[in-house]
Amino acid sequence: MAALISASSGHNLAGLETLVGIPGTVGGALRTNAGDRGGDIGQYVRLVEVLDSQGEVQVRDRDELRFTEHSSNLDDPVLLTVEFALESDGGDAIVKRMLKAWILRKAAQPAVFQAAGGSSSGHAASAPAR
Repeated sequence: MAALISASSGHNLAGLETLVGIPGTVGGALRTNAGDRGGDIGQYVRLVEVLDSQGEVQVRDRDELRFTEHSSNLDDPVLLTVEFALESDGGDAIVKRMLKAWILRKAAQPAVFQAAGGSSSGHAASAPAR
C-alpha cells in the first residue's frame, strides 16, 4: 500500500493518500475494502484483473464489484492487477491531506499498536494486486 500511495501522489494523482498508514498489500486492501471515514480503496477501483478458480484470467469491471464496509466480493484466488480512477491534483494539496490522514490515524490508535504497522516507501509505477 505504501508504494502505491507514494507512486500515485508522486504523479499528482489524488484519492489514495487518505489511506496512508494502513499496512498491508494492495490485494489485501481490495479484498477488505481498506479505509476509514476519510474514504476507502473501493471507491477508486475501475477494474480488477483476477485469476479465477479454473486458472483463467478474468476482468471484473466496476459494475461487477461490490465494496462494503471492510469487505468486497473479490473472492477469486488471485488478484493480478487493479486499475484506479484517480483525479489530478497539486502535490502540495495531496501531501497536506496525507499528513492529516496520518496524524488522525496515529491519534486514533492505541500506542501499543502504533509500531505494528511499520512504514515503508517505494516508487512503484504500477499497481499489482499482491
